[in-house]
Amino acid sequence: MRAIRPLVSGLIALGYDPAPLLDKVGIDALILGDPDARVPMAAGVGLLALAVERTGDTNIGFHLAQRAEPGSVDVHFYAMASSSSLGAAYERVCRYQRLINDTSVVELTVDG
Repeated sequence: MRAIRPLVSGLIALGYDPAPLLDKVGIDALILGDPDARVPMAAGVGLLALAVERTGDTNIGFHLAQRAEPGSVDVHFYAMASSSSLGAAYERVCRYQRLINDTSVVELTVDG
């Protein structure tokens, strides 16, 4: 749910009702307030795909991130945002990704 809340917040800020999209991907809107609730990764990816379809904006992920309410993000975001450099922020993304979901691994390779 930690990855879903900023998407929903951004959709609302852009003037879209997220309820039909949530229904379509099988996410119960009642669990949005539960930061420990878990949803399948396919539902999150599906929500983003439906947002692209609904808005026609192929950069919707970026625009949702711009508009998401600060309270919709979790502690990992604040850890990254308070990093001293972009490199440190990337290192924190790698370290804390598993808090967002456990279906992917984010790795950073520095070359040169």
